Amino acid sequence: MTHSWKSLIGGFAVVLLLALPSGAQQPTYRQVANPFQEEYAYHVGDSLAPNVEVSGVRWTLVRVEPLSEPPFESGRAVKVRVHFGFDNVGESSSKVDVVLLFEDGQGSLLHRLECKTVKVRTGEPRTYEQTYKIQADVLTATGKLYVFADVE
Repeated sequence: MTHSWKSLIGGFAVVLLLALPSGAQQPTYRQVANPFQEEYAYHVGDSLAPNVEVSGVRWTLVRVEPLSEPPFESGRAVKVRVHFGFDNVGESSSKVDVVLLFEDGQGSLLHRLECKTVKVRTGEPRTYEQTYKIQADVLTATGKLYVFADVE
């Protein structure tokens, strides 16, 4: 093979690699009304990606993470860390009020958690963490999470 053929084949390989879709695709965000509310199938410890945009704030993550290992002792409170992922693509800072309703698999309410207001500045995406105590029986029985967010 001559030098020019090697260059042509090498150049073609580079173009082909650049044309292939990357594995790290950006999620699409559904525009929703403010306040936002929706129910999701959910098990404590899982990550949930609402992927919605509410008044310029993209909600990327909800995760309720127990700070101790199961099995949890019935009747006892368990410390959990609640993670929220937000990305403010608006022009100014926003305040987000979040309420999480823990439900069983049939949608019956087990627990209501009113979270502390989160101040979301414009710029890069960020994860916010808050700590709460929730009854062990709620954590083990949760099959759905109803999420509510109000953006100011």
